Amino acid sequence: MSDIVDFRRPEPLNGVAKFGDDAWLLKMCAEWRALRAQQQKNWAEHSLATAWGNLPDTHIELDTSPLERMQLLEGLLAQAKPRTVLLARELLGICVTVLSHEAPNSTLEGRESKVGANEGRGGVRAARPVRFLPD
Repeated sequence: MSDIVDFRRPEPLNGVAKFGDDAWLLKMCAEWRALRAQQQKNWAEHSLATAWGNLPDTHIELDTSPLERMQLLEGLLAQAKPRTVLLARELLGICVTVLSHEAPNSTLEGRESKVGANEGRGGVRAARPVRFLPD
C-alpha cells in the first residue's frame, strides 16, 4: 500500500457495517475494481499472445468490454455525492487508479486537459471544496 494515503478499510464499529445510502455506490466501486482486474487480465493475455508486440495480432481479438463498462461506471460515479467516509475513500482510490494509468491518452482523453491545465504556467488551479454531506 501507499505510504502517503492509507487505503485500508477501517474495522466496522461493533462488528456492524453501516453504509446507509452509499451501499449501492459501494457496490458500483467494487464492480469497477473487478472489471479493472478483468481488463488487466485481458491486456496481459493479449500481450502474451502477441509476444509483447513482436507478433501480429490480426488473428487475436482483444476483449475491451470490461473497459467499456468501467468507463460507464466512471461516469456514474463522477456524479456521486458520498455520505460516508468509506465511499469517499473508495472514490479517491478509483481516481488515483485512473489518473496513474500508464497510457493516459488511451482512456483519459478529455480529463487530461483538466488535470494539467495550468501545468505550464507554474501554478495549480484551485479546486472546488469537496462536500461529503448533502446540501
